Amino acid sequence: MTFSSNDLLADLKNKTEELIEIAEKNFSRLSPEVLNKRPAPEKWSIAECLEHLNRYAEYYHDMIDRKMKASSHMAKPKFRSGIFGNYFSNIMEVKNGKMKKMHSPKDKNPIHSEIPEGIVDRFLEQQRKMITLIDRAKSKNLAKVRIPITIAPWLKLKLGDTFRFSVNHNERHVLQAFNALKN
Repeated sequence: MTFSSNDLLADLKNKTEELIEIAEKNFSRLSPEVLNKRPAPEKWSIAECLEHLNRYAEYYHDMIDRKMKASSHMAKPKFRSGIFGNYFSNIMEVKNGKMKKMHSPKDKNPIHSEIPEGIVDRFLEQQRKMITLIDRAKSKNLAKVRIPITIAPWLKLKLGDTFRFSVNHNERHVLQAFNALKN
C-alpha cells in the first residue's frame, strides 16, 4: 500500500487529536471508581485500557524519538508500507466499530495490576507526545527509519507503519474504554 507521506502523517495526527478529544470529554472527569470499574470480570476497565496504551507508548515513543534523531534520511513524498507493517496495522484497525479479538502480551496486560493515579492525564500526555513525534516525522524518510517491535525486537517496522500500527492500536483501546464506560 502506497501513501502520500504528508497525507498519511496528517491523517494520523487528526486521528490522535480525535482520541485526545474523546478522552478529555469522556474520561478526564470520572472518579477512580468509575475508571476502575470492569464491565465484566475478564474485561478491562477504562483505566486498564489507558494503562495498556501508556505501557506501549513508553516503549514506542522513546524508540521512535531515538531512531528519528539518529537518522539522516530525509523525507520522501511517497511512503510504501512493508508487508509486516501493513499486516500489523490492519489487524489493529477498527472497522465499522468492530475489532478482532486479540490477546495482549503479559507485560502489557494491565488487568489486576495497580493502576497509577492520574491515568487519564498520563494518557493525554502520551498522545500529545505522539503528535509531536508525527510532526517531527515530516522531515524524515518514513521507510528508512526502522523501529523494532516489542514482541520481537529483531523485527523492525518502517516508521510510517509503526505510526499506523500505534494510532490504530490507540483507537482500538480508546473504543474499548468508551464501551466500558457505557456498561
